[in-house]
Amino acid sequence: MASSDNLGNFVLLKTIRIMAYNKNYSDEIMQRQASILLEMKEGLGINGYISNDDEYADFRNNLTKMLRENNCIRPFYKVSSMWFNDGKLCTFDKQNISNVYFNISLLDCNYNELTITSSNYRVLPKNCYRASEEVLSLILDECDKLVKHLKNMIVDANISPNISDLMETLLSCAQKYINKDIYNVGIEEGKLNMENDDIEPYKCLVVRYKDGGYHSSMTFSKNKIGKYVATQRTPLSRKSTISFTLDTLEEQMKKIINF
Repeated sequence: MASSDNLGNFVLLKTIRIMAYNKNYSDEIMQRQASILLEMKEGLGINGYISNDDEYADFRNNLTKMLRENNCIRPFYKVSSMWFNDGKLCTFDKQNISNVYFNISLLDCNYNELTITSSNYRVLPKNCYRASEEVLSLILDECDKLVKHLKNMIVDANISPNISDLMETLLSCAQKYINKDIYNVGIEEGKLNMENDDIEPYKCLVVRYKDGGYHSSMTFSKNKIGKYVATQRTPLSRKSTISFTLDTLEEQMKKIINF
């Protein structure tokens, strides 16, 4: 007798197999897919993988909603990530449209995984289903929305403060919350002993014990879409990162400064 899990998977397969048997995409949809995924990689710097980062939350949620509404997945599955190939081995290569595809990973509450793909696999991997042309078009609609959203973020990033403008504010927050009985913190310019010779010295926050001994350092970065990241480094090559916004800067600094 089949278990309830197997029965549930059978119902799911019955729904998604509608997508799996449509083997050939039109030239038009393949051209559109190639154009959008190339823009995502080369225009926006998404290096072939969309993770669970906050800036992609709306994209993942909208994909999940669309797939549910079109009966492609059962309600308890959610999009967790997306991997894509833009059809180029190197940036200077000519794009090969037939090699352009994506794999969308979905998880349920028990971490059972499904994959929806636009690849023309000769044999589909286990729990992997090929999107129909109609579903592919809807997925590309969501990718197009993501492209427009990230482009707007880039515009906003160009007018938000750079790290050099924030160093004094970061130092002020660090000094406010550091354990002054044990540590001192200040802005120093240099680099780690382990870093290559071709890396130029840079400014960072350095935490030292009261006797001057090194405890840790923090570097800060701002990416193309305006995401701020703090990287804390301690001896023995231990490293941790945390993202922050201008609104959460003080709160995040409070969390990590006494690590």
